[in-house]
Amino acid sequence: ATMMLVVVMYMFGIAITYRTSRMLRDSPDSVDDDVKRQLASWWCPLSRSLYTLLLTMLGGVSWHEVCDPLFEVDYIAPALIMFFVLFVMLAVLNIITGVFVDHAFQAAEMQRDYIVERELRVKEQFITQLSKFFCAVDEDGDGFVSLEEINGMLEDEYLSAYFRVLGFDTADASRLFELLDDDKSGRVNIKEFLEGCTRLKGEARSIDVHAVLMECRRVANKVDAVHKAFSGRGTSGVSSRYSARAEAE
Repeated sequence: ATMMLVVVMYMFGIAITYRTSRMLRDSPDSVDDDVKRQLASWWCPLSRSLYTLLLTMLGGVSWHEVCDPLFEVDYIAPALIMFFVLFVMLAVLNIITGVFVDHAFQAAEMQRDYIVERELRVKEQFITQLSKFFCAVDEDGDGFVSLEEINGMLEDEYLSAYFRVLGFDTADASRLFELLDDDKSGRVNIKEFLEGCTRLKGEARSIDVHAVLMECRRVANKVDAVHKAFSGRGTSGVSSRYSARAEAE
């Protein structure tokens, strides 16, 4: 985009400088001295033309100030200036802005990739630390953790402190063991320990609260269905007894 802008400025500078210098050379008496000085100051030589176009584009000078003297040359040179201003403002600068925005999006994408990679690395480190902690709690080395070993871990000052460093804060061994023992076998293997600790780490998130609410609604619906079923059965039984008694009388 920058090269495109330089090429456009160079082309317009050549065209305007050529027409201005030709007029000053071939018809020097057709304009007064003040206009000649303005034309020479703004548009001759080519380097001055490029500088003037740059000022016009960046707002260093009002474009009509450099355009008005060109009406003494012809009407093509002012038209070139106005076309240059429109082209640069509406096209080239928008392209440059789009390039910068695209680079910004690419940088944001790289930032997201970095954050994801960092999260995966942190999770891997956390799992490694939990595995080492499981091995430390598993005193008999059978690959399972019992309630007694959980109690021993919480009573051990070093292991309980390390457990809190990992992000857990609990003093109820029975409740912790119940939450970790998914299959209710009375023992917790390393898979259950890792998955359970990963779920229990930190505070409750909104998705966890929403899951609990959904489960409560599901249980409430089942209770309502059972209640309605028993209520209907009880009502039908009473109605049948009343009917039989009426028939007997």
